[in-house]
Order: sequence, then structure tokens, then C-alpha cells
Amino acid sequence: MKKVKRIFAVILSVLLLATAFSLNAFAATLVDTIDLTVDVEPGMMMENYEEYITINTAGVSFAEEAQVFVSEVYEDEYYWPYNNYFEPGCVYEIMIILDVTDGYVFAERESLFESVTVNGEEVYFEAYISETEIEKNLYAVYATVGTEGSISDIELTVAPVAGYMISDYYRYVHIDSLGVVFEETLDNGVIVTDAQGGDPFDYFVEEEYVLEICLTPAWGCEFTKDDAGNIQLGNVTVNGEAVEYTSHIEDNRGYIEYVTLKVNVTPQEKTPITVIELSFEQDLKGYAVEDYEEYITIETPGVSFDVYDPFAVWAYDSDYEEIYTFDGGDHYCLCMSFITEDGYFFDPDGVVVSINGEEYAYVDYYTYETEDGISVECIYTEYETAFVGTTFDSIIAWFRSIFEFIGNILFGWIFQL
Repeated sequence: MKKVKRIFAVILSVLLLATAFSLNAFAATLVDTIDLTVDVEPGMMMENYEEYITINTAGVSFAEEAQVFVSEVYEDEYYWPYNNYFEPGCVYEIMIILDVTDGYVFAERESLFESVTVNGEEVYFEAYISETEIEKNLYAVYATVGTEGSISDIELTVAPVAGYMISDYYRYVHIDSLGVVFEETLDNGVIVTDAQGGDPFDYFVEEEYVLEICLTPAWGCEFTKDDAGNIQLGNVTVNGEAVEYTSHIEDNRGYIEYVTLKVNVTPQEKTPITVIELSFEQDLKGYAVEDYEEYITIETPGVSFDVYDPFAVWAYDSDYEEIYTFDGGDHYCLCMSFITEDGYFFDPDGVVVSINGEEYAYVDYYTYETEDGISVECIYTEYETAFVGTTFDSIIAWFRSIFEFIGNILFGWIFQL
């Protein structure tokens, strides 16, 4: 009798659990409306979508793995954005992938939704199939937004160095405000004269110069105007100090609006880097690639690994596959990036890279901008190592290459049948 009671109790428990699950499923709240607010401002990072997208519907959340994809729209064509932040005067399409939280469920198909709105307007949406969760019911909502393109403020940093090429004005004149570029249609973006108004030599020296900087709105932007249609800007600063400007509107060769600033500067004195001398350990076997300071020594003062680049040094093997440890039995290609420290700069005519006392490469510097807006001058070079490992590693590698060669012949012959 006790045994029967136990069986009955187990059955009753199962029935209660099944009923509970059924009730929970039945009690899930249906989501058949979606309302979002999208407020994009120039300079916002695209990856920080929670700063410019607000979900106003209860039970709806961003999907876990795929959340937001941004495309730039130009003449009805869609492009991958040039920068990872929103620029002024541009139109973007934002695809927002949405999921539901616990206790909620989306309507099964698009036709069952009451409304899907962004900023109060009906928008296109569709079911989204996740590659990792095929059966999960996700929806993609598409929002088209434009950014403000009226430019009233201009902020510049001007910092020439004795030894810089005068024609390379992108190196020493940095436009810190968005929506402004050098005006290079009518003339050079920066015209440099010496203190007497004469044409200077190709390189800066330690004397005073006059820089005439010509700026125009970026594509999709325009300068602010007064009631008469004349350019009227707010704050125009160079190195944090307010400066005067002259404004121009050219319409004889197409409409071009621009402003001109005149700045007196004396270049700084820094030490040029013409050679980067590196010392490598003779055998790299056993080293982790990320521990590059253990097997690479920079002998040149004023040069360091690129701290702004998480992949300042990385490597791949002879099969062009990225590696994380030098295992031996192969030769590797190391890709390395270097920057200068305070008081130094890369020679504008190029830099020699010397490894273990031998000249290895001749390279030029290049400039890139970090996600934090820092302009970085960098030297990039690649180095192919000698065969890594012991004699035994060489023998093993030789046999492996023979077996791979024979295998390729055999399998190639089979696949041709």
C-alpha cells in the first residue's frame, strides 16, 4: 500500500509540475508593439548604442550577441561607415536587434504586430534569424536618422616641429572639431611663409613662421550664417586661444564656403628618429608572442612599442595562420608597431629598421586615430625570423613537410578522379 501511495505521489508531482509549466507559458505577456527613441549626436561612438537608443516598450531588450549595425546612406546606397563615430551632416541606417525578457514573448510574425515605431514614426522591421540561436524569436528594427550639419565652432591644434616637412601640414595642424576639413580645391589647405613673408625651405627650422590655414565644411555640413547669409561662426580657437578669421563664399567655380585663419608659430625642437635598432633573441622557441618585451629589445632611445595598439606585435607561421607561441620547427613573420616618446619624432624622409645589427627594412611613418580621438604616429614593419628551434625541430619539420608533400600528391590524385 505504501508503494502505491509513493507512485501516486510521484505522478501527482509530475502533473503539478506540468501544470505549472503550462500555466507559466500561458501567462507570458504578448509583445505586439515596439517603441524606440533614437537620438544621435555627432561624435557619439556607434558601439555605445545604449547612449542613443532607448527602448520604451516593457519586456523588450537588446539581443545578447547581435545588437546594433550601422550603415551610412549616400544617394540611396549603403556603405560601411568610414569612422566608428557618428559624423555631422550624415544620414545613417541603424539596424537594431531586439529580444524579449523573461515572462514576455514576441508576436510570432510581423503581420501580428500592432505597431513598430521609432521617434513616433512607423518603421520597417522584420524577423531576425540568429546564427547561434536559430529557434529564438528576434526582431530587427530599422531606423534612419540624420545628424546636425550646421558648424559654428572650430578648434585646432597647431604644433610644428623643427625638421617636419612644411608641405606635410596634416602632421602639425590637427582639426579637433567635427565637420571641418582643409579647403584644398582653391589652394593648399595650409600656406606657410617665413616671418618676412618669403617662401621658406622644405623643412621647418627654429624661427617664426606665419601659417594661413584654410578650412571648409565637410560633406553634408555648412557654416552657420547671419540673417544676410554671411558666414558667422561662434568660437574659433587655436591651441585653446581665440583667433580672428576671414570668411569667403566662392561661387564662380561651384559653391565653396571657407574661412581663413592666420597664426604665428615657432616650431618646437625635438630629436629625429632615423634608425630603429632592435635586438632579437637568437631562438624564439617557447616564447609567447604577447611577451614581446622578453625577446625583443629596442636599442634606440625615444622609441617604444605602440601602447595604443593592442596588437603592437603579432605573428603568423609559414601557413599564414596567426600563432600565439613560437613552437619551433618553422619560421615566422612578426608584425611590429612602434611610436616615439616625448621629445622625439620620426624622420619625414623615412626610418631604417635594423635587427641584430643588420639593416632589415626602410619604412615610412603613418598616422592613425584611436577610438579616444588620439592621433598616433606609428612605424609598422614586418620581420621574417630564421628557422626557430633546435636541430631536432628541423628534422621533425623536414619529415612533416615530406609527409605533407606526399599527402598532397595522393589526395590531389584521388580528388582528380
